[in-house]
Amino acid sequence: MRASLVLALVAVACPALGTATAGADVVFAAHDAPLELGPATIEVDVTRFEARFTVRYEVANPGPLPDEAMVELATPPASAVTGLRYQPRAGAAWLDARLLAAGDAFARWERYADAHFVARRGPALIELQAGSVPVLRLLFVPARDRVAVEYTIVAPVCRAGGHWIAPAPPAPSSDDDDARYVVRGPRGAGRRVGRAEAPKLIAADVADACSASDPQAAWDAEDFVVVRAPDIPASHGVASRMVLVPAGNQRFVDVVIDTGTRLSPAPRDASVVFVIDASISMGEGGVAAQLGMVRAYLARAPGARFELVVYRRHATRVFGRWRAGADVEAALAEAGVAPFAIANGSSLDAGLASAATILARAPGPRRIVAFTDDRVREALDEELARSSLADLPADAVLHVVSTSAHRGRASALDRADDHFLAGVAARWGGIAAGATLGADGELPHARADVFEELVRPRRIDDVVIAHGHGERAELGAILEGQSVRALERADSDAVTVQGMIWGRPWQPTLVTSDRARRNAAALVVADEQVWHLERDVVRSLATMAHAVSTETSLWADDPRWTPGGLPPEVALDGRATPCGIIGSIGGGSFSTTSSHVGVGRFGPARERPDVAALLAGPVAACASRSGLVTWSVGLELETTGREIVDVRLARGADDPAFAHCVVESAWSLALGEAFDAWTASFAVDVLGDSARR
Repeated sequence: MRASLVLALVAVACPALGTATAGADVVFAAHDAPLELGPATIEVDVTRFEARFTVRYEVANPGPLPDEAMVELATPPASAVTGLRYQPRAGAAWLDARLLAAGDAFARWERYADAHFVARRGPALIELQAGSVPVLRLLFVPARDRVAVEYTIVAPVCRAGGHWIAPAPPAPSSDDDDARYVVRGPRGAGRRVGRAEAPKLIAADVADACSASDPQAAWDAEDFVVVRAPDIPASHGVASRMVLVPAGNQRFVDVVIDTGTRLSPAPRDASVVFVIDASISMGEGGVAAQLGMVRAYLARAPGARFELVVYRRHATRVFGRWRAGADVEAALAEAGVAPFAIANGSSLDAGLASAATILARAPGPRRIVAFTDDRVREALDEELARSSLADLPADAVLHVVSTSAHRGRASALDRADDHFLAGVAARWGGIAAGATLGADGELPHARADVFEELVRPRRIDDVVIAHGHGERAELGAILEGQSVRALERADSDAVTVQGMIWGRPWQPTLVTSDRARRNAAALVVADEQVWHLERDVVRSLATMAHAVSTETSLWADDPRWTPGGLPPEVALDGRATPCGIIGSIGGGSFSTTSSHVGVGRFGPARERPDVAALLAGPVAACASRSGLVTWSVGLELETTGREIVDVRLARGADDPAFAHCVVESAWSLALGEAFDAWTASFAVDVLGDSARR
């Protein structure tokens, strides 16, 4: 049974779910893991117009099996959840959520939940159904480990008795509540108070004092934060323009964007390093596709000189010197096939570092085009990739191209701003893109037309006219040679026009929108059931506010992840109802019941490949060369299918020669078909005794 279907049973099994509660956040386990929450920290920043709460805690799983969790969020009345950060395991990088249409987020969750297990990771989702409280869902809470979550809430503020007061989430614990609350205001720290205590500070009942402040539902809260309020003071190829024309109480915005025949010329005499992925997961066909894209690029790069860097576990130069782009066929024929042989390892960061070093003193415009199949070790994140480019000059341009051996009828290149290295490419003015090489019969000039977008920018991407009240006019991509004129009506002066040329923001003279409009939109979304808003209005306001609503959800995952659910060893035919696995912030307690629903969705458990058996012989040989009589060594291997992408020595190799031999032996393993479905980390212990051989 799908996780989404099982969790949908909660409303039936647990009558409290779906209605506002006065208690703290509550966690439900989809299976029988003893999940716990807490302790929580709540930080609050109170301003004249809104209070922003940041709630942070861990979801711990002390049990022996992983589980998925659903957490009912105890948000204040008339507040909106506007952000989510998620740490999928202890020590991992934090993932920032992005806003998706609720249906899209649900569909993505289903794709994860229905997929076979591939790795020790899973997405986080905050969603809202009509008439319900926000719900945080975590697909994978590791066994004997914990994940961390941080979500933000925007709530209204009113002035009363010289204070600003806002509805607050319930206290994390009944003991020493204020110690876990950090309340900040413009005149110093504030505090959390209960409804009965608030009149002592503001000399009035909260509901009465804030009766003229919307949303009215906010002042029905049981907990509030209060701070002292300050006194109110007295008193490029592109020709473009934006004109704001007042007309009574309306505004009209006239936007003209006129691009030349060529938005930007191709750089002459550029120095280009192509970083080639020759990993096992890319395969020989993928390497051939990358070289086809290299040829297409150089066909549109006048006077270019180039070098190839091939990476697997390490990175190596192919030519060792610059070659003329016009002679690419001769250069590749001279190199032969040996430099492009596939092997274990996907150290894209090593390839980037080598390319950066080569370009550090290169003449002319400098470019890197780095290819990857995205199947890299988990440690390779944006920060590591950025640090590997420390030698890359600021005026260089970096493109990251995600590709594979798959061939389409025609070549295609699509911008991929959600790629995990898109931010790194943008740092050097480039883009991340997904690319497919066309079939062998494709005309060379047609292929070159596609990949010319990597040589020079040919369009302004993601051009948007955004109104302060949340309406957005999407102009999309404006190609070179096009002229666009847009006349829009607005009800304020807060209008912006913006786009992207490669990785660099572009805009004409702008009228920026007011931050207060985004916050106001969040509060309207929070009270949407009272407003009876149309769905498209809710969607527009929630998008502007980055808020969870009936039409939008917050989704956090890593773009490199392959969708996958819980591992097969989880007893899915022993699923407990969420009512039976309950913990609360602060108390850390839980209770279990023996009720079960649902059936397994993965079928028979898969047998985990025996890596130790593969390593036993090579490690024994290493021990013999080092003169060891007994040995006990621990390794950690990370795989993506049949490819090994990382090897770490964990323990038991004090002899440097023996340690080096063991690591090299692990890297040299050829994994069989038993590993095809295993994108995972393996902890391997190899013990031996020469007397028993």
